[in-house]
Amino acid sequence: MKTSLPNENNSIVDFISLKKLQECIVSDKKSHCLWLNTLSFLEYVGCRKIVKSQRAENIRLETLLHIQEESRHALFFKKLIPKIDPDIDLSFGLNDFLGGSTGERYLQDIDQFVYTKFFNSDPNSSFLVYNWVTWFIEYRACILYKSLEEATESLPLKPYSLKSLLNEEEHHMAESIQLLKKLDPKFDKHMELGLKHEADFFVPFIQEVQNDLNKSKFIKNTKDSNTNTKRISI
Repeated sequence: MKTSLPNENNSIVDFISLKKLQECIVSDKKSHCLWLNTLSFLEYVGCRKIVKSQRAENIRLETLLHIQEESRHALFFKKLIPKIDPDIDLSFGLNDFLGGSTGERYLQDIDQFVYTKFFNSDPNSSFLVYNWVTWFIEYRACILYKSLEEATESLPLKPYSLKSLLNEEEHHMAESIQLLKKLDPKFDKHMELGLKHEADFFVPFIQEVQNDLNKSKFIKNTKDSNTNTKRISI
């Protein structure tokens, strides 16, 4: 199945661009930790959304396993932070993320889009909505995590591997596709429509991450400049 990004205007969220962005992120310890914390939070939000959205009659073994997987991925990224900087302490407050609230907004936008545009806000569609939203988010996560995996190759010592996590994401995507093909008679139409808009929802998040990086660089450069000025005056 073709899964390349269909909108050329969204080139800032293609694999190469995301790799370059994340090479910049991981080159600085603080931004690296903030990014890992952001990814941890987004996995946590994914877990929380599953629990809140699914009716009891829709909870199957696969659903419980997915909740466990999302929670474990959130913990995985959280536990990487002290490996990068053992002295940093980050919460799930907005000041401890890159991109502020736009990461969570990305997840909410996809959820709302699928619910309204695919199923006309039908309350009985929650199980199909859950599976479609899961697939689109995991599709993006695979691109993001694969590019992060390669970005860390630029470091003198590779601090972690995302290969096992990626294997789990790809496995769950395959399960979702199999189920959606069986249950959604408009599968092809919905897949095309969803892929077209997913990148549009992701762009504001990445733009805000870039803005945060630019701000932190400006602050750092200003501090360095002030330090140099003081040394010269001495």
